[in-house]
Amino acid sequence: MPVPPPSVPARDRAIARRLATGLARRGIQFRAGEFALLEGASGSVAVLAMILWAQASHRPADIWGAYAAFWACLADNRLHAASRLRAMALFVIGGAVLATAMTAMVHPALPLTATLAAVAVAAITFVAGRSYGMATVGMLLGVVVVVAAEWPVDAAGPMAVGIAFLAGGGLALLLRIGSVYVLERPNRDRDATSPAPPELPSTRSARLHAASAGVAVFACFLAAHGLGLAYPQWATMTAVVVITVNIRTSSWRAVERIAGTLIGTAIVMVLIGHANGPVALEALVLPLAALTIALRAVNYTIFVGCVTPLFVVIAKIALPLQSAGAPQARAVDTIVGTSIALVICTLIAGLVRWIDTRRSPAPSACG
Repeated sequence: MPVPPPSVPARDRAIARRLATGLARRGIQFRAGEFALLEGASGSVAVLAMILWAQASHRPADIWGAYAAFWACLADNRLHAASRLRAMALFVIGGAVLATAMTAMVHPALPLTATLAAVAVAAITFVAGRSYGMATVGMLLGVVVVVAAEWPVDAAGPMAVGIAFLAGGGLALLLRIGSVYVLERPNRDRDATSPAPPELPSTRSARLHAASAGVAVFACFLAAHGLGLAYPQWATMTAVVVITVNIRTSSWRAVERIAGTLIGTAIVMVLIGHANGPVALEALVLPLAALTIALRAVNYTIFVGCVTPLFVVIAKIALPLQSAGAPQARAVDTIVGTSIALVICTLIAGLVRWIDTRRSPAPSACG
């Protein structure tokens, strides 16, 4: 008896699975089932609340509360409930310490600040890379370091930055506790079926990752200032997030980062063209932040396409007089940061291969 052909929906699902598997092998993920509306809603409330607080206080340092609230939501490692909240709490505490320390150490001598940032990012990347479920937390702490390194020397004191960071990150954490433990009602079965953390890279791979990240931050920091980029921190943070343990994954991540940024730039230029005044811009924060956080585990290109307009809008709210060309600057800074990151990755990987070749014993003449 002949076997009936698969139904159209079954065939479509099989094709989708094969496509997703092929993309995943190249470092590209697309997981529609990971759309997290509840997480996006709770996180967006925290981000908007901190922006409104910064607007009401008229203290520039308070905008760090909005940054911390958003980044804290991304620090959620999406494992079991305890691990998720632990990762967020570690990020909030560690981020507040790093933001305070780095803003206190910012120096007018650019090479000195670049060196401090590079060493900090390299150390954080290595330690986080060798800790289960902490890779994303380490990457985000690296972002905190490079953004803090651009804090003006004559701006508000480091303690004000740290307090704002704790407030914003703490608010996001409290709201996430509600969504994880109350609204989602996790149980033992849910925790038992949570995905396992990815395997840790070898110590050698972690060291290479840390070295690449540190050198890229140093080079990107100096290049961004040398080129006179409007938002040098956007270029340097791009270098931090693009570099991964694997050079192939880094290459695809770079392509996705540029593509998503260009898409997001086009979107935000349309949005701000119809947003007249600060209230209209603030009204954009809630949906943009909710969508960005909800999509973070679905696909990286789509995520970047949402995060770009979000941070351009925040820049226009925080610095309305200095942000006229923010959308175009975001695109340019991202391309610069991505290019430098890929060059550094390629050079270091090539150097390591050359060293390995030199160290390997020559083949025996009798062999």
